[in-house]
Amino acid sequence: MNWHPGDPRRDQHARWSGLDLVCQWGWDAVSRGGRVAGVPATHRDTWRRCNDRDVRAAVGVLVRFGALRLDDPPDARRVAFTALGRAAMPSCW
Repeated sequence: MNWHPGDPRRDQHARWSGLDLVCQWGWDAVSRGGRVAGVPATHRDTWRRCNDRDVRAAVGVLVRFGALRLDDPPDARRVAFTALGRAAMPSCW
């Protein structure tokens, strides 16, 4: 499945998710279990912004490694695993 970027079949096997949703998944993972219960909202908001920053940085690294693909304009980014990413992360596919 090595199609060139303009090939219309390129996205047939991709499952796209919005980058904001990916950030939400990251936040859900680190905040579950009451880890942020009882914490002041200002702290929680700061932690959430840091989480989103770190998830976006991780996505950027995975794009550079070729495991993820980004699409759409910066204010509406979507990500999808590439064939390499699906092979490395079969439980997420």
